Amino acid sequence: MPRRVSTIGELRVIASAAEGLIFNTDGRKLHAAGCEHVRTMGLGTPKWFLDSNEDAGAFLAVRGGQRCPACLGVPSTPSGRATRSAMSATATPLTTPDVGATRGAVSDVVADACGRCEFQVIARSVTAWASEHVPLSPKTPTAVALKAGLRHALAGLRADSDEILEAVFAGSKPSQSSDIENLLLYNIDTGGGIVRGATGLGLRMEADRSLPAASSLGSVYKHRFSHRIVGADAEWSHWCRGRELACWSPVLLGSFAGEKKLEQVWLALHRALIAPSGPPREADEPFAVIATVHPPPGQVASPAALVKGVLDGIVCAFQAHADLTTLTDVSARIARTLSIDRAEVRALLTTEERAVLGTVSRLVHVRSDGVQWKPSDNELVVADVRLGDPIGNEWALSGAITCAAVRQA
Repeated sequence: MPRRVSTIGELRVIASAAEGLIFNTDGRKLHAAGCEHVRTMGLGTPKWFLDSNEDAGAFLAVRGGQRCPACLGVPSTPSGRATRSAMSATATPLTTPDVGATRGAVSDVVADACGRCEFQVIARSVTAWASEHVPLSPKTPTAVALKAGLRHALAGLRADSDEILEAVFAGSKPSQSSDIENLLLYNIDTGGGIVRGATGLGLRMEADRSLPAASSLGSVYKHRFSHRIVGADAEWSHWCRGRELACWSPVLLGSFAGEKKLEQVWLALHRALIAPSGPPREADEPFAVIATVHPPPGQVASPAALVKGVLDGIVCAFQAHADLTTLTDVSARIARTLSIDRAEVRALLTTEERAVLGTVSRLVHVRSDGVQWKPSDNELVVADVRLGDPIGNEWALSGAITCAAVRQA
């Protein structure tokens, strides 16, 4: 929530930390906290602080104003001139798009010393090119602008009852531990509320490992984020299904309540005694997870809100934990969370009989007074989560894990 800066000392601390944004009502400009102009500001006129996670575009849309050209300015296009659409968009990352109707492109370019990002909205799709990705807590002006622009545009996407949201991340991942669901959804819209209108039936996320093509303005970026509405039966865009690794009919999840969705999925799949469909995947072989969540009758469910716990729970259930030095401690903590015997947890963590996704040195880490799951999912290239019909009066989960091969052009 934006807050008014109350003292000059507070303003100096913000400038020194160089995190977040400052809106100066004098001139109605938004600055990165580390901007040289912020360091010389006084409190003769009101100043507002915005956390890096906040939607700066929405703030500017309400209050009016523009970004500081020194720290959040608009760069030139390859021709040396800023486009009219980019210049007119400096007050907000994107004008609120009517993405339900066919329309021309709306582009915005935002830059800082580290790089820039560009957005394009055409018909029922949103594309962003950027030199950075969106971490869970963005700090740089580029990452902050990228997150704000994506949130602003994605909020306008709407899917019909026979459609889903398809999201594709193109380019090399920022790190080996970067999950596609984090890059495309969780870090942008943690609770799934922004994309709720586009994901009523479900969503599919893919990793495109090719270098992103040039943007609409002809610029080259490290990453491309594409979100569009497609038919529920549309084929995968960049991958084909390979051999099946595991498949299961609906497995009951009980009440499926609380925050620990991963643990609940992990336990339910283990107790279902699912047999592998064949040999484990090869090392570094890409794979896909296809899942259908079956809510109880009358229960309102959001696939976007459930996707992270469901995906991580499935991947963890088909991997084994190898580190025996931490096994006792993590087993006790997981057992306490699930209210089950720790001997059962210990046995389930280490079983390799159905670890079709391989064995991980430390599938689970000790963290604070709980645990942190660290599945090896760098090779997860397709993640498809849908809503299905009710199965009795409890939540249930059906699905499959397959290998994946690059789709040939």
